[in-house]
Amino acid sequence: MEERPHVLVVGDEGSTATALQDASDRLTATEVATVDADVGDRVSCVVYDVDDLAELLDSTEQRQERGTHVVAFVDDSDAETTKRALDGPVDAVVQAGGDESVVVLAHRIEQLVGERSEAGRREERVVASDGLGGPVPVCETRPLDRITDGIVAVDDEWRYTYVNGSAEEILGVESSAVLGEPIWSGPDVALGPTFEAETRQAMETQTARSYEEYHGALDRWLQITIYPDSDGLTVYARDVTEQKMAKTGLERNEQALRRLQSLAASGDLGVDAKIERALEIGCARLDLPVGYLTRVDDRTLTVVVSRGDHEQLQPESKASLSETYCREAIEADGLLAVTDAEASGWDDDPAYERFGLGCYLGGTVDVYGELYGTFCFADTEARTESFTAAEETFIELLTEWVSHELERDEREHELKRYEAMLESIDDGVYELGDDGIIRFVNQAMCELSGYDRSELVGEHYSKVVGGETVARAEEAVANALSTGRDGETFTLTVQPKGRRPVEAEVNMTILRSDDGEYNGTVGVVRDITEQRAYRDRLSELLSASRTLMQARTREEVAEMVVTAAKNVLGFDLNVVRLYDADAQELVPVAATSETEGTLGDRPRYGLHEAPPGEVFASGESVVYEDAGEIDDEYDRSPLRSAMYFPMGVHGTISLGTTSGGRTGDIDEQLAALLATSAAAACNRAKREEDIREAHERIDALVDHINGLIEDTIEVLVNATTREEIESKVCDELLNTKTYDCAWIGRPDLSSETLQVSQLAGCEQPAEEFEFTITGESTDPCVRAFVEGETQVVEDLARVPDGSMHRRAHEEGMTGLLAIPLTYKETVYGVLTVYAASAKAFEDREQVVLGALGRAIGNAINAVERGRILSTDRVVELEVTVRDDDLLFSRLSAATDCTLESAGTLQQSDGTLDLYVTSEDADAETFLDVARDDPAVSEAACIVDHEGETLFELVAEETLVTTLAERGAMPLGVEERPERRVSPSRSPTSPRPARCSTS
Repeated sequence: MEERPHVLVVGDEGSTATALQDASDRLTATEVATVDADVGDRVSCVVYDVDDLAELLDSTEQRQERGTHVVAFVDDSDAETTKRALDGPVDAVVQAGGDESVVVLAHRIEQLVGERSEAGRREERVVASDGLGGPVPVCETRPLDRITDGIVAVDDEWRYTYVNGSAEEILGVESSAVLGEPIWSGPDVALGPTFEAETRQAMETQTARSYEEYHGALDRWLQITIYPDSDGLTVYARDVTEQKMAKTGLERNEQALRRLQSLAASGDLGVDAKIERALEIGCARLDLPVGYLTRVDDRTLTVVVSRGDHEQLQPESKASLSETYCREAIEADGLLAVTDAEASGWDDDPAYERFGLGCYLGGTVDVYGELYGTFCFADTEARTESFTAAEETFIELLTEWVSHELERDEREHELKRYEAMLESIDDGVYELGDDGIIRFVNQAMCELSGYDRSELVGEHYSKVVGGETVARAEEAVANALSTGRDGETFTLTVQPKGRRPVEAEVNMTILRSDDGEYNGTVGVVRDITEQRAYRDRLSELLSASRTLMQARTREEVAEMVVTAAKNVLGFDLNVVRLYDADAQELVPVAATSETEGTLGDRPRYGLHEAPPGEVFASGESVVYEDAGEIDDEYDRSPLRSAMYFPMGVHGTISLGTTSGGRTGDIDEQLAALLATSAAAACNRAKREEDIREAHERIDALVDHINGLIEDTIEVLVNATTREEIESKVCDELLNTKTYDCAWIGRPDLSSETLQVSQLAGCEQPAEEFEFTITGESTDPCVRAFVEGETQVVEDLARVPDGSMHRRAHEEGMTGLLAIPLTYKETVYGVLTVYAASAKAFEDREQVVLGALGRAIGNAINAVERGRILSTDRVVELEVTVRDDDLLFSRLSAATDCTLESAGTLQQSDGTLDLYVTSEDADAETFLDVARDDPAVSEAACIVDHEGETLFELVAEETLVTTLAERGAMPLGVEERPERRVSPSRSPTSPRPARCSTS
């Protein structure tokens, strides 16, 4: 590889050498302070970067760098000095000034070095000079043909003497057609009038000229450099279209970015207005008519802001993401550039079919790392040229700016919401630095301290608190830091500007930096002056409420409420009314002396009458800031404001003031609490009063019951006949003064009726009372007999007309109680009592009378048994029962044997010992069956000899016990297929026996 020519730059501070190196990739430039005389073997060219050409000539005329070209790079020089330099040791003079002058310098050095290299290979004949010491070789042009810049040589008669290949391509000519021809008839037409003016100026002044110009005929930008000398000139033409376009793009980017920067600094514009301006800037930069910002949510694309008249790309327009170009931009997570949609294969895409966009450039917009939407520019027409890198770079920057603006707008909205929240808080909020300096306070803190925000921010917090409070706050911070807690809660004293100290509660939170270091505190300060006063009043009220619970009556409660309303709540004017249910009125029962002295005697109110009647009926309290607004006939002057509270179902509390003004929420809360406590106390007092009355009633009832039981038991014990029992029981019941009529009915089984056997307290003849015994009867007396349970009727007005009970009601009776007279399962009759009082048949009365009915049944049973035992006649009966469920039937069927009763023995616990014999029973089988039977509790074999077996069975209820209970004495029981019980004897009785068989 051929070594690049080495250039020394003398007198430079480094910038020219660096610029020269950047301008040409065929040179190596080095900056030096001085140069040796003999540098030809090492250096191809020496460039003197000086301000004064004459001074340079004075120092170089005495020496010539052998074999090395010398170029003067000067800021300014006159024509005479330039000519003297070119005639002397200098090969070329290039005027400094701007980046283009360095490019001219590089071209001139390349020309000189190239000529020297070719001269070293063969001798040449120099036929022209450019006036700057640069010869143009014509004998051999191949080295110049390899140069990418176009080179044209012109003699002093303005004829073409040389055109290299690059010049042919750039200028669109053929060298064979123009060599020897005047330049004015050749490509000068393409180069234009500027070329002619510049070449003539270069020849006249013998100085190099350089300029850039767009040539429409060639459709490109050219950089033309002209090197003159006395024999003609050399023209360098370089195609700088790409560089120019890039530069133009950068300039347009810079211009657009300056507009964007100005837009970003516009604090008076909202985010939508800024984005509209950004769309305008983007459309202008890309020369596209349509621009829009979208929001993507749940695969739906919504246009947020737009520019242009595309009907489907207006604000609030929606489309499925799958029908948009933006989906590709989102999938690519970057820019999507479409120059010609049809040519790029979009013609059958849903996005093209719906929107018809010929070109598109758009990118994704992210907000806090999450996809927000897209920022896009488009046209319905395709572009002729692809989007340049500068254009894409600008749109990337613009998209990032939009993301930033949306994030900032969201932050500002969040900050505004946070600020509004802080300002809406009634409590003071502050932020302190780690040095105790106030960084922030809300308006509530300003109002609490009495200082403006400007007077607090930047000051130490000790400005609003005392020294003791500062120590307490610092101790709280130290405790939080030492324990690792995030905050502390403590009380302190705030010293407001020009006001009394305020007791406050502080909820403090520690602030920490990103590295965890202490960075100050933030806290909420609450004025607890009223809270503390409220707590004190509440404590007093709770104490008063506990006292209320000691009251024995509602009237005592009312007196205590009046005192508490005055002493605790501070209302000297107050009245308590209790509800009189009989009169349906609210009656004033307690009031302060101030009330009586100011307002006089207070009236009674009916339901819905005046505020007390309204609040009692509705259960809702009412507050009148102006008592004059009460619209009724009562005079309340000089009352200014009033509050009315219900005390549950017991009454109302009325509170009033003569000072006017608002009573306050705390007063209302405490008064409502007092009313609630009063209602609870009244409930308690009413319950205790009811309990006392109940105890009194119970005591009276117990006395009544004890007397009734004692007298009745005495009657039952001493009576010798059933008639005597029934007669004296009815009399004793009437003697209690609780019951007004009593009678006993006996069943007549032959006529299936219930007939009155004894009657007391009723004027109707006993023979008129008779009731038919049927299971369907609804008469309470019949039901008591049939069901064996007590029946009660609380309202005799509902019984059928014409009945005995109806006639009792007509005589003043209110209810009745029908009690069955039972002994075990036997019902001997019904005791019926009537009473005029509704309380005569309460639960306890029913229990006592039910027990009395059983006692009467036992007494009747005893009398009947005694009568049976004393009889001198016996009836022997043989009864056959066909019932497979009888004990003997079950045992015989299960063992397939004949059973006979050998005797019975009644035990004290009510069980019966049965002795059973059998001639054909297997003992073990019989015992197993008997023990498994539910009616048998024990079974044993007494004798098992020569086919005859005697068993003992213990049973609770059998046919034998049933017969015995009814006065029969079983002589024997035999279980056979015909199931006959035989024979048994029963004493004669005036009542026929009934026996049901199946």
